[in-house]
Parts: sequence; structure tokens; C-alpha cells
Amino acid sequence: MSKIIQFSILLIFPILITTGAYPNNIDIYFIGIILLLNGISIISFLFYKERFSFLKGQYLKVSYLFLFSLSIVHFQMYVDLILGNIDSQTLFLWINPKIAILSLLVSSSALSSYLLGYTLKYNFKIKKIRANLKPLKFNFLKTIAILFLLGFYITVNKQYLVGDYGNTPMGNAALYFSFLFESTICAILILYARNIIISNRNISVIDYFNGLKLAYFLLGIYLMGVMMSGDRGPIIFNLLFSLVVFLFVFKTKFKLSKIIIAILIASSFVSLLGIIRSNEGTFFESIQSKNNLINENRYYPNSFSENTKELATSARCLNIATDYVESGGSHTFGLFFIQDVMLLIPSLKGTVINALDVPKHLTSSPQFLTFLDLGVFATWGVGSTCIADTYLDFGVIGVVFIFMLFGYISRYFECLIFSNNLPNFILLAIAFSVFAYSIYIPRSTILYSLNKVFYIATLIYMVIIINKRKFN
Repeated sequence: MSKIIQFSILLIFPILITTGAYPNNIDIYFIGIILLLNGISIISFLFYKERFSFLKGQYLKVSYLFLFSLSIVHFQMYVDLILGNIDSQTLFLWINPKIAILSLLVSSSALSSYLLGYTLKYNFKIKKIRANLKPLKFNFLKTIAILFLLGFYITVNKQYLVGDYGNTPMGNAALYFSFLFESTICAILILYARNIIISNRNISVIDYFNGLKLAYFLLGIYLMGVMMSGDRGPIIFNLLFSLVVFLFVFKTKFKLSKIIIAILIASSFVSLLGIIRSNEGTFFESIQSKNNLINENRYYPNSFSENTKELATSARCLNIATDYVESGGSHTFGLFFIQDVMLLIPSLKGTVINALDVPKHLTSSPQFLTFLDLGVFATWGVGSTCIADTYLDFGVIGVVFIFMLFGYISRYFECLIFSNNLPNFILLAIAFSVFAYSIYIPRSTILYSLNKVFYIATLIYMVIIINKRKFN
């Protein structure tokens, strides 16, 4: 029944877009109908009859986290419009009121496609863990992590560490050290989890964390500096990566009430960091003046969810994209998708861009949208969203296909994580990375979630090679 509902609702949005049978202004009643259809899709999905027992009652998974964030990024603004918290004159958000409905229909197409893709028939077989697998020793990775962490703090722009994220870059060397440090910690967590599973140890939660005390100590030192800067991405990624490794080992199913409380606390914290980084002054000065910023509300007057309001402004990225196309601009036909793929191989994208002399505004969808919105001399970036990025590249048909595929793959990753299975290291790195970026993907691009996979896999296979030579 869920698939029938998803498919039926999905047909509506592309048909409306291709035929142009939608209002070219902000029509509250039409928006209400579209949001109602989206609500029916989500409710149908939530009551989807799950046939895999290991996914029943599991609320911390890729699909739920992704849908939670997607709903905020692309639909909260429309809910606030209906509630009267914002109006059609808030042009910072709408860009052009004539394309507000089109943007909503594109977002709705992505949502329904993802839900349909997730519910498509899928046969997942659990493979028996081989008995001849041996634990891998990886203590040298901890030394490497320490060196990368020292490199980060030595090279980072100190102004960045006192709350000036967004205005002061951390520096290229520090950026590289931070990337390598995070990848090393991820590799350590994966190897540790793998050793526990193949040894069939009934390890306690205390023993689990005790075995990772150095890794978490180093991660805590790193994230403290990141938090002081106001940057949220590394905090969200590393905490969710740590969480998914824990879930992979223990298969814990937390109660929904506890998850909701945790989300409320986390969203408040993330919102605070967003306010801090938008203010001038040090970290503590920003905290003291945060109430003034909240009350100012220049761009988003009010919301039914103040904690996620800052994130909800990201919907303007899709408005910029649709306004560009509707004004006669051409789709980019995979330009940004290809460059995201190149990011998976170190230095490849930069080498190609330099060799072909690609203009800066064509090097990514965030750069392109910033160029469209603020021009060549922009002093800040507008960012992107996974839907805006896909729509610019492939149009609404591409949105339907890619999000349906992503929904299908999300289910596959959930099966890898929560079943009694032990996938190979590359699949683990991919599945864990997508989980860790699941909240961030709606505010970025889908392939961005794989940006550390090459480094994580390389570090792990270094461990494998050293173990074979040293211990065989």
C-alpha cells in the first residue's frame, strides 16, 4: 500500500511542473494542498510494513535522519508561510515569488521519489562471518592521529579558533590536517568495531568506550577547537560517525522519546553555533549577544521552530536555482555531479579545474548559486542543497531518478549497518559516512558524503598490509 501511495503522489508533481499547471505566485491554498500530499507520503512511509526484523523499531537510521533534515531545509519555510510567520514579501527567502510554487513542487518530487525508492522490493541476504578472520593491530594509527592533530593546531589560523569561522579561513594546511585527522579517527573506529565483531565478544558498553578512550580524547580536543570557531559540520559528522559505529556493534534500538529529546538538545546547540558564527567578536562575546541576534530576525521574522530556522533558510538555494532556469538559464548537465565524483580521488578535481581553467563559479553548485545571488565579488557564500544541486544539473526528471536511487541505496546501507553482517571495509566506510552525513546532505550534495571514503579506506588497507607482513 505504501508503494502505491508514494507512486500515485509522485506522479502529480512532475506532471504539474512539465505542464505548467501551477500558480505563478505564492498561493497559500495551493501550497497547503502540496504540503498535505507530502504529509500523506511521510505518514505512509512511517507506517511502511518493515519485513527485516533488525530494522523494526530502529529510529536512528539513514532514512529517518535524512528525511528529518530534508523536511527542515526544504519545507519549514512553507509551513511558516501558511502559519503567517513569514509572508510573500520576505524576498531574501523567496528570491522571486513567481517561482516559489515551482521550488516547492521540485522539493516534493525529490521527497516522494526518495520514499518510493526506499520502499521498492529489496532482497538482502545476511552472509555468515568467516571463522578464519583475525583481529588487526592498528596502534600506529593512534600515533598518526596525534601527529595530524598537532599539525592542525600548529598551522590553524588562531583567529579562526576564537569564533571567526566564515570570515577567517583556517588555512590550507590546517584544513588538510583536519581532514586527515578525522579520516584517521574514522578508520580507528571501523577497525575497532570489526575486531569486536569477529571475536564474538560480549563486550559491555563501558569496555567498548574504554577501548576507544585515546581516540575519543583526541577527538574531544579537536572538536573543542572546532566548536570555538562556530563550525558545525565536523561536530555533526564525527558525533554521528561515532554513533553509527556504536550501533553497528551493539544494534541498540533507542526509544523514540529519548531520540526526540536528544534531537531537541542537539538542534538547540547547532542553532547556537550558527548564531555564534554569524556574529562578530569572540566565541563568548557571541554567546552573550545571541539574544539580540535572535530578536533582530531580519531575514526570517518568526518560525514555529526557532531552533531550526537558521537551517530552513537554505531553501532559498533552490529558489535561486529555479529562478535561474525559469529566467532562461540552462541546466548544467552533470557538470557539478562530475566534479563531486572527482572529489573522491585526492587532488583530481583541482588538477582538472586548473588544467581546463574552469571559472570559479562553475566549480561547484555552492559557488554557482553564490555567483547568481551575490555576483562576482561576494563576501560570503549562500551554500547549496542536495535538491538544488541535482536540479541545476539534471532538471526535475533527474531529481526524480537520483532521489529514487538514493532512497533505494539508503535502505541497503541500513541493512549493512543493522544486520548481523560484516561487509568489506570499503562498504563499511561508505555506509558509515552516508549515515554520518545524513543530516548534512540536504544542506549539501549527495556525493559530498563520500569525501573521506578514499582516505579512510587507504588507512585501513595500510593496516591490513602491515599486519600481513609483521604478523604472518
